[in-house]
Amino acid sequence: MASAEKSLNAAVVGAAGYVGGELLRLLAGHPQIADLRGYSSSSAGRPWSEAHPSLVNLENRRDFEDLDPEGAGRYADVVFLALPHGQSQQLLGAIEKGGPRLVVDTAADFRLSDRRLAETTYGPHQAPELLGVFA
Repeated sequence: MASAEKSLNAAVVGAAGYVGGELLRLLAGHPQIADLRGYSSSSAGRPWSEAHPSLVNLENRRDFEDLDPEGAGRYADVVFLALPHGQSQQLLGAIEKGGPRLVVDTAADFRLSDRRLAETTYGPHQAPELLGVFA
């Protein structure tokens, strides 16, 4: 984007984990992020800084929100999935139903486009029709 104006809403699903915390840290300081939400089923209602002490000095105190995949997709222009292996493929359909502009998956769920290779490497896939959709 050419403009430095804050213009994107972002969501991190799986925000209480290590990768989720790093994404929160990076996105909270990003000049083009207008608002940021962190979703976590296990930490809903708890402050981000409880799981990630480096976030204690954020300008606005933030709490983890309970996971609502479709709601996250509706809210965010960009949804980051920072979930354990196998969970992204279970949630992607609901997230995309919300209509985000972009979904970024940090797990291996959609890393391979070839179904046979993906299932040989990682086991049965719950959304094989979506393999090859990610860059």
